[in-house]
Amino acid sequence: MLQDFCCKGGAFASPHHGPKRLQTLCLVVHYTQITPLNKVLSHFQHPNNKVSCHYIIDGDGTCVEMIPHSLAAWHAGKSAWGVHTHLNKTSIGIELVYTPYHRGAPFQPFPAAQMATLIQLLKHLCQQYNLPPTAIIGHSDIAVGRKKDPGPSFPWSVLRQKGLGLSSALCTQDEDQAFFAAPPPSYEQVRAWLWQIGYRFAPWQLPDALWAFQSHFRAPWPSGTLDALTAARLYALARTL
Repeated sequence: MLQDFCCKGGAFASPHHGPKRLQTLCLVVHYTQITPLNKVLSHFQHPNNKVSCHYIIDGDGTCVEMIPHSLAAWHAGKSAWGVHTHLNKTSIGIELVYTPYHRGAPFQPFPAAQMATLIQLLKHLCQQYNLPPTAIIGHSDIAVGRKKDPGPSFPWSVLRQKGLGLSSALCTQDEDQAFFAAPPPSYEQVRAWLWQIGYRFAPWQLPDALWAFQSHFRAPWPSGTLDALTAARLYALARTL
């Protein structure tokens, strides 16, 4: 039975969308960087901004629908994940009203009410489109080096506890890290693991790809440099796919 879901914030049309989407392959989580909600709505509706999404979730859990599923929202930009590119055509974009800096303090926690609504929406969409939990990804995953959202403070672990998102037996044992500490895996091996997971990037973008992976699996402080724990988690995830 399809999980019930209702956008209690209503619908606010945006003119920024493409033609009919081809299919639904993934759900992409973003943050707006703009607050509060009324400014986000104005930004997505402004004729000059050329950006939109399917859903916006405010900090209090209010959900607003901007673009119907049948149309391609302009949320992903230049993007790739696995064998798929131009993900506006094959994804649903979800924006969380959130700024990574508040009064100078970086990466504040996402509100619990916002996360509760997001989890409910993700479960609903996965059921509606028969998507595997691994279809849930972040903007930084699909736009390596270009985007940083939903950022290091996004609680991917909370989603994984609910059966949502990429998951693996993440290696944290001392012996797992020690295995990769000396010598570290080669550039070719690290690149192969990242590509197996789904990341797409140019050869010189390996630090950006590592940052995106660490932000998703090694938060809260991604560095873009390889360490033993990052290597262990890369290996753990790649071998499950």
